[in-house]
Amino acid sequence: MPLSKAHAITHRIRQCCSHLDELKDAVHQSTGITSGMRTVLEALYERGMLTVPQIARARGVTRQHIQTLADRLLANALITSLDNPKDRRSPLLKLTEKGTALFETVREHETRFLTGMSRALSAYDVDVALSTLGALESHLANERARVAQHSGQSG
Repeated sequence: MPLSKAHAITHRIRQCCSHLDELKDAVHQSTGITSGMRTVLEALYERGMLTVPQIARARGVTRQHIQTLADRLLANALITSLDNPKDRRSPLLKLTEKGTALFETVREHETRFLTGMSRALSAYDVDVALSTLGALESHLANERARVAQHSGQSG
């Protein structure tokens, strides 16, 4: 692929991410959570109890970033912190009933938004986009692991 096309793809992805971030913030505004807080809630909703480092590794962000988000969620009683029998220094985070209900409300808001978005694309376009983005995601994940390995970091 010519480099100019790769730049164009990257530019389009960044533009889409920017638009999605703005729309997510608007969709989530009534819930009082940020998109980062939503990410932590989603991880706990889908995977159950997790530690801050587990969430950070899965998201490819720092532990400190997730800890800041978790602290805000704890302060709002959306998650709770439990002793971790495997590591006393890293408690398990768990959704509270309030957190579960809020996340389900967030998902309902997103579903309404995404339903409108899905009407703008044909089924074929959606399939091609999913296939292309899946291939790109796989490539980028492999690159990230390769770069982390060469720089002595873990991903």
